[in-house]
Amino acid sequence: MRTVGTCAMISAPIALVMATIESESEMILYRKMLQIGDVNRRLLRIGDVKRQRCSPICTPNCSQSSRPGKPCLPAAMVWPFRSNTEWRSDLGERIVQAVTPTLPDEACGGYHLFGDHTFCVKAMMESTAVALSYGIEKRDLWSELMSNVFHVPPCLHDCSVPPRSPLIAATAPNGTNATGFGNCKNAKKACYEMPYKAFSICLWQKSGRMTGRNYETLESHLEGLANLSAYIKMDVEGVEWQVLERLLSNQTTMRKIRTLDVEFHFGFPCGETAELCTGQEQLEAEVRILERLSQHFNVTGSNLEVYREGWHPEDDCKQQQCIEPLVHTSGGFGVAQFSASFVNSELLATPAS
Repeated sequence: MRTVGTCAMISAPIALVMATIESESEMILYRKMLQIGDVNRRLLRIGDVKRQRCSPICTPNCSQSSRPGKPCLPAAMVWPFRSNTEWRSDLGERIVQAVTPTLPDEACGGYHLFGDHTFCVKAMMESTAVALSYGIEKRDLWSELMSNVFHVPPCLHDCSVPPRSPLIAATAPNGTNATGFGNCKNAKKACYEMPYKAFSICLWQKSGRMTGRNYETLESHLEGLANLSAYIKMDVEGVEWQVLERLLSNQTTMRKIRTLDVEFHFGFPCGETAELCTGQEQLEAEVRILERLSQHFNVTGSNLEVYREGWHPEDDCKQQQCIEPLVHTSGGFGVAQFSASFVNSELLATPAS
């Protein structure tokens, strides 16, 4: 029995990958990957081999915050999931590409890193602007930063927070209570040095009242504002896709946004329609919205790198028992939820990617 054909089928892709390996260290790493067993089932792309060499650009002084620059996302050394769906990894790679900053270092004049946000310093010098925060829960550190560091008066919105909450009731310390600059430093509770307003309102693609809650559109909140006069943060649990899709169809509204910070939720919320919102068609639609957003706004950073540092598949998924994420990189890192920061390309006179 001839076995040449079978051997050729197994060795050909390996030979092709080896031809693209550039150093002895890459070869050692690739051989380690091959030692995990079935080559055809678990073969990782050569791009993942190269990712193993990456290190955060902030090394050795990295904070646990959102970061600028290309995120370092090493591949898992052993595939950690029960399945490996090609279209899910393809979408994951597109997501990472869409939120990888392309701005030159000098464009922003530096970055202010805080929590899930990477602020472009040049964009944060407009104290006559307004800061609109959507999704605040019990405490909204983004709006506190806008107030206490950048001295921009914030407007808070959340229809799910109880009306008696100090934030929604506007009873938290703020500029109208004569707090004064510097008086909120190291505060353990919500504290605002600039006057703030709060509304029991959520974002949606249309205005109205549903299930006992009030919804309004982003366009209505930006109406009458000057160009580049609004700092915006969205953490709206999956509603961002409808809001952003509507935004991207309105060039006039987009011009009013100075910076944009978004927590993205792919395939969420689902409720009783889980198959619809986690299927390939819906996830592809969300990825396309993200890609369009990065074409109109420059990405300044994300918290993907920090999330990757907290992912330990070699400990948590030793037996390949973990469930495959909705979307992930070709190396297995899930990217279904994370935060990214953007700045209006018109502000920096730098075309978006």
